[in-house]
Amino acid sequence: MRAYNANGWGGYSEINNRGPRVNSLPLKIAAPTINLAEVSNTQVTIRFADAQASETGGSDVNIISYELQYASTFGIFNYLATISAG
Repeated sequence: MRAYNANGWGGYSEINNRGPRVNSLPLKIAAPTINLAEVSNTQVTIRFADAQASETGGSDVNIISYELQYASTFGIFNYLATISAG
């Protein structure tokens, strides 16, 4: 998962293997979490903390969206969705 602002895409979060400076790009956000009790064959709920303050890429710079990808068994990342912030 990574965040996007008017300056571009930030770095990817760490991979979830178990289920503050002013920057031009957003800082890497914490790994998302998945509650396995909420997973079905057709749906999964992913929770993550929004980037705050200097993590967004500087003062008065808002996150526009987040991109979600998943890793296949071969370590290849595949695009899943772009989620609007806010």
